[in-house]
Amino acid sequence: MHRQVLHLIPAEPVRVLDIGAGTGRDAAALSARGHTVVAVEPSEEFRAIGRQAHAGHNIRWVDDRLPELSTVAGQHQPFRLVMLTAVWMFLHEEERHHAMSCIHGLLDEGGRLGMVLRTGPVPAERGMFPASAAETVSLAATRGLSLIHESTQADSLGRTDVMWSNLFFEKPAPSREACSASLRT
Repeated sequence: MHRQVLHLIPAEPVRVLDIGAGTGRDAAALSARGHTVVAVEPSEEFRAIGRQAHAGHNIRWVDDRLPELSTVAGQHQPFRLVMLTAVWMFLHEEERHHAMSCIHGLLDEGGRLGMVLRTGPVPAERGMFPASAAETVSLAATRGLSLIHESTQADSLGRTDVMWSNLFFEKPAPSREACSASLRT
């Protein structure tokens, strides 16, 4: 799922937030690369499976959910990388606005946000909402996040009407001039 963006994931160990971690496939892969991972998953069943399947990994499982992420936000510890894979389309438009603000607040300066969005027909029984890459890029830009990668890939289940968009954003780091000025005052 993430081959197209592996080069955008920090090589050095960082704090990672995996939102909608499911049973921990991505969290475990990130932990295996040396990262400290907080895996947010609202389903107790998925958290239990993830804890058992990935017991040897540096993953802390948290019961939390978008759009607020109140438990994670309450810890006041920024993340260098935030990942959302196949999650964004479960939020309606207003929730996505609020969620983007929360995610922006959780990102460290210079941190990155990676998202994988499902595009295509929305199955009524799944509780999904249409979410496009263009809308997401625009929403991230209003929060000061810069798009650094956009690509698409075919659906791994062979559905010809479903595509996946890979988006990576970066939160600006303070400029050297701003750092120098703050040191002088």
